[in-house]
Amino acid sequence: MSGTPLCGVSGFLICVTSFEPEQGTPNLSRETNVNWLNLLGMRLPRPRAMTRVFGAASLQCAAGTACIALAGGTAGAAYFIQPTITFNTGGFINGLDVDGATQGTQSFNNAPFALQSDVDLATGKIGGKVQLGGADQFGISQGRFGERVTFNAGGIGTDFDVNFAVEGTVNADQLPANAPSNYLIGIEAYIAVFDTLVGANSSNWWDLSVGRDLGFVAGDNLSLLTDRVRIDLDNPAADLVDFDILEILGGSLAITEDMLAFDVFANLTLFSATNAAPVDVDMDFLNTASFGINTAPGVTYTSDSGVFLNSTGVTQPTTVVPLPAALPLFIAGFGLLGLVGWRRRREA
Repeated sequence: MSGTPLCGVSGFLICVTSFEPEQGTPNLSRETNVNWLNLLGMRLPRPRAMTRVFGAASLQCAAGTACIALAGGTAGAAYFIQPTITFNTGGFINGLDVDGATQGTQSFNNAPFALQSDVDLATGKIGGKVQLGGADQFGISQGRFGERVTFNAGGIGTDFDVNFAVEGTVNADQLPANAPSNYLIGIEAYIAVFDTLVGANSSNWWDLSVGRDLGFVAGDNLSLLTDRVRIDLDNPAADLVDFDILEILGGSLAITEDMLAFDVFANLTLFSATNAAPVDVDMDFLNTASFGINTAPGVTYTSDSGVFLNSTGVTQPTTVVPLPAALPLFIAGFGLLGLVGWRRRREA
């Protein structure tokens, strides 16, 4: 392993460390966890309980690595937004707002940097951008939110679906022939849904769910549902030109009583480190990462913020999942993935 590993600590741990994946091969890991021990009788007829791993990269951090401090949370929140950016000129901007604003943006523009993170509860969107130029640069864009959703009377015996559609474009130079293989490009997204009795909030939701699945935090995952995807495009062997990414996270839960409430959380993180490679990177996810909730006809819900997914705190029509505009084309071309898609290599 060459270069200095970089980590981010924020109630969660991101390690952007190269483990010499096959050059030019996108690495994707996918995990969906349904915690049956904590369902309390709830049934999940359509969970995607699976694990998919592509490529050779792993998520680890060793003792003594150089770390970047990201934003921690605050306990006791009913809802929050947290747009955050970090860059290697010493910049760290944390837009955490608990039980206050429902939309926020943090940005920094100073060539070769262009970093941005957007979070909006009303639309359920998290957007991000990381643009770097030249050697020895790194940048992180992270957006997170949490919200409490309460289903109104009349939904008992039905299911609701949560969805998080992540779409973006990556443009990046190929790894130069004489540069060490530690040029990093990564995307990570995850969601978690909790019973309100667990007490998940902006400070601890990652520790109670994803962090436990990854082994960074001891104990069992306490969420009712967790879904996560990580994509690594380290050391590209050829220029990445409008390299499109589309991943849809989600799962289903049952409504077992009137006025049943859940705490829902979502995260999108973009990171890149050019290290010794004199390259340009542009990761544009500003218009995507859309969260949605689908319910059975006639089943409605409210949110503590009063605006989540255009809720106003009163009974609303069924919310339709806001999927990216490119999704129909993505589905239409699904049969071509084996020829022109990701060039993914499945690892046993």
